[in-house]
Amino acid sequence: MRNIACIILALILFCAPLVAIDLSSIDGEGLDHYLDGLIPTLMERYSIAGSSIALVRDGSILTQRAYGYADIDSKELVEASSTLFRIGSISKVFTWIAILQLHEKGLLDLAEDINTYLDFKIENPYTTPITLTHLATHTAGFEDRAYGLLVFDPLRLVGLGAWLRDHVPQVVREPGTLATYSNFGAALAGYIIEKVSGESYEEYVSRHILAPLGMGNTTVSQPPTQSLSRGYTFSGGVFIPQDFEYLQIPPAGAMSSTVGDMTILMLDLLAKESRILSDTSRQLLLSTQHRNESLLDNGSTFGLFETHENAMNIVSHAGDTMFFHSQLAILPDQAMGLFITCNSEPGSKLGGEVLSSLLDTFAPEDVVLASVPIQVDPSGGYRSSRRSFSSPEKFLSAFTELKVKMIAEDRILLYGSSGPEVFIHQGQGIYRRIYDGTAIRFGDDSKLSFDQAPMLVFEPVAWYESSEILLLSLAYLLIVMLCWIIYRLRTRRLLRGQSMTLRLSTYNGDLFFILIVSMLAALALTLLNFTAIMTGAPWIKVVFSILPLLNTLSAFILFISSVFDLVRRKGFLAKMRSASLLIAALIVIGQLYQWKFLTGRL
Repeated sequence: MRNIACIILALILFCAPLVAIDLSSIDGEGLDHYLDGLIPTLMERYSIAGSSIALVRDGSILTQRAYGYADIDSKELVEASSTLFRIGSISKVFTWIAILQLHEKGLLDLAEDINTYLDFKIENPYTTPITLTHLATHTAGFEDRAYGLLVFDPLRLVGLGAWLRDHVPQVVREPGTLATYSNFGAALAGYIIEKVSGESYEEYVSRHILAPLGMGNTTVSQPPTQSLSRGYTFSGGVFIPQDFEYLQIPPAGAMSSTVGDMTILMLDLLAKESRILSDTSRQLLLSTQHRNESLLDNGSTFGLFETHENAMNIVSHAGDTMFFHSQLAILPDQAMGLFITCNSEPGSKLGGEVLSSLLDTFAPEDVVLASVPIQVDPSGGYRSSRRSFSSPEKFLSAFTELKVKMIAEDRILLYGSSGPEVFIHQGQGIYRRIYDGTAIRFGDDSKLSFDQAPMLVFEPVAWYESSEILLLSLAYLLIVMLCWIIYRLRTRRLLRGQSMTLRLSTYNGDLFFILIVSMLAALALTLLNFTAIMTGAPWIKVVFSILPLLNTLSAFILFISSVFDLVRRKGFLAKMRSASLLIAALIVIGQLYQWKFLTGRL
């Protein structure tokens, strides 16, 4: 009876309609006082040099605030109306607005195969064609790639069309089935805008979106001619200014804007009548078009993402470059919008924390947790669907598993980047985090979805791709290498009198382990310097292409020689040595194949 009561309680909690909460108690003066205490505190916590925020409601500006420095060296303060910040992927919002405008004009069909509009072909192994709706909802099925996305030297910019042709990712899922965030998909939409409109992406956005709205301090130009804040990292207690990042695919994230201009955009999206979109198009932009998990209140709109927090519907998009972080949030039911931005690499959590703090303060919600016994144990490893499947970049996901462990009949422990967190089962595979009610669900297909992350899922990790198998493989190679070093030190004088074949085989064993150490050192350096991948640093080609081929060739020779040694050598220790080397060679070849180092793709 207790179990049945718990299940009924859980169903009530999840199936009851959301309660409308009134945010009209927020006034400008009280809000300013609140923000002036909150944001400087968070800036100090996350080492942020400068930030700015705006909130609108019911067609009016509630507040525009600025904090800190746009340029520390010159002591230039941030100004909400005139200081430009890089808005990163919030640029995509303008891309999808442009797509909807061209659809309104009859120049684009949102359900048409995108290859109709392109001058190169996207290979799609599935019968379902990729459409503009799939691109906007991030359901095109593309794998994720980061190599060469940005540069610091403008002379290395190759142009949108050329870059897209040379960096087409594989379609690894049937279009329309699963939302997985894709920069390439948004960039492809931007290229379609150019092909259909006859204007460059920058010209189209300027003429048809920015100009009608009067957003004179917003631009696609890299770098902008207006007053742009410096971007900063923070190390050793000091803010370090960084160079401008040039994005190869501007429609996915190259724009710069001010808080003042983004206020104009929010007011237009919430107005009774938009100056840039029809009501139908605006409804597409602000309402869910796809859900990865039907039992969670989230999904992808035509270009943004819908979540719920404190029982309120939030349509939002984050924007992150290496040194700038922004958050755009629209609350349609409250006729309210928020935009916040900052200019420092450690500030990626600022936007989410400010929004959550505002909601918890002005619209608190008491989360009642049910407790339902777990029927299917979800324990295991899970890896983000947003990863590479066909290139050596796949290795970047090797150590990013979420680990789930059942610790009681009604709760699990989830190990992620934030450390271990306890979730309590609510029924139907839904769990809530014990301290704030954040919901996750393990679906019928065993995929793990988060209510605050509708743009991806976490998929079960096959045993042969698990981090444990990789670490065991590395441990075995290390042990064999140490044994080989001892063996070589003990027999180095005896080698001189051996046959040329034996000497060459032994020298290849030396080379085999030298290459392994070189490969591991290079991979460690790569994992610690993700910027090198994003900028397409030349040495990355050595790590991802040349070293793997040399490792494979040496491992193959070692495998062949070990097989012959097993057959002709006598004595237990000699055969054990040959067998251990043979297994080491197979492990190296297998792991290089598994993590796509042998594809030659970058």
